[in-house]
Amino acid sequence: MAHIRIPHEAWVLVADGGKAVIYRNQGDEAMIDLRTVETREHKAAPARDLGTDRPGRGFGTDGRRAAMAQTDFHDEEETRFVLDVAADLAAALGRGEFARLVLIAPPKVLGRLRTALTPQLADAVIGEIVKDLAHREVEVVEQHLRAAA
Repeated sequence: MAHIRIPHEAWVLVADGGKAVIYRNQGDEAMIDLRTVETREHKAAPARDLGTDRPGRGFGTDGRRAAMAQTDFHDEEETRFVLDVAADLAAALGRGEFARLVLIAPPKVLGRLRTALTPQLADAVIGEIVKDLAHREVEVVEQHLRAAA
């Protein structure tokens, strides 16, 4: 695990596909003291409300048929949520609300976050922890950050 030093006023994003918590380090690199800046939850609708129940079929001009790939609507909702979080972080960075950022998320969400980061936001990222901590208490998040220091 890479060493992560979290300076005073740095932000820490802890996210999964449906919840994002942004913390600010009120402490310093030696004594992490996270305070909640914002909590955002995305309540996904039941699958039956998101789209059709079966994939469609396509017909070629030569008479052949092919099944269309099943759309994963929950996956699309999760991606949209992550994109919105990244856009809001980029806006906050542009307003000067923070200068450094740590990302904590499970692998799939972390991958989506990486692709959604603007170049400026990517430059602000000082570390990543691949872990699902979005529904854990702030003390648990602080423990993982101390372990990564």
